Amino acid sequence: MKYLIFLITLTPFTTFSQDYLDTIAEQTCACVLELPDTLKQETRIMKFGFCIMDAAMPYQERIKVDHNIDFLNEENDGERLGELVGIRMLNSCPQELMSLAQTVMEADESEQDELAILRNVRGVVERIAEDGYVRLYVRRGDNKLITLHWITRIDSDIDMPFEYRELVGSELLFHYDEVEVFDPRIDEYRNIFVLTRVEE
Repeated sequence: MKYLIFLITLTPFTTFSQDYLDTIAEQTCACVLELPDTLKQETRIMKFGFCIMDAAMPYQERIKVDHNIDFLNEENDGERLGELVGIRMLNSCPQELMSLAQTVMEADESEQDELAILRNVRGVVERIAEDGYVRLYVRRGDNKLITLHWITRIDSDIDMPFEYRELVGSELLFHYDEVEVFDPRIDEYRNIFVLTRVEE
């Protein structure tokens, strides 16, 4: 949720005149303290966002007037609300806030690592097909065969247009994107792996 982005770049504590922000921060801290330690990362992050929303809801009109934050525009204003409350939480429950910040960063790193793994494969080029465009059949380390479609420009130190036929038998690192395309042979959409980069 957008309320959590502020955790990645916490700002120093700043004094404001609106005491109701302190009340929101204190209630959010109390809510966070009640969250079970056994919650998964994604669930903990989501419930933290709910804590902020529940605590701030009674003051939504004042927040809109004082800070031009509209609760109905969560996509754009949720981050700003999180920043306001987060600054005050640094004074009320700094340890819990830092713990949540660590949770958010770990979840983000885990997601990025998973995406990177899913879009990279090291394997040996078993064969190459040329039927309208080039397809590389790559045998992965687990002995599974993956088909990579060369449709767009590839980022590589290898001169692919002139040397791709010589890649058969070579072990390389392939980067790709998963793209949904329409296949007229089956009159349905299907996902294919589109090659984006090749590394030795």
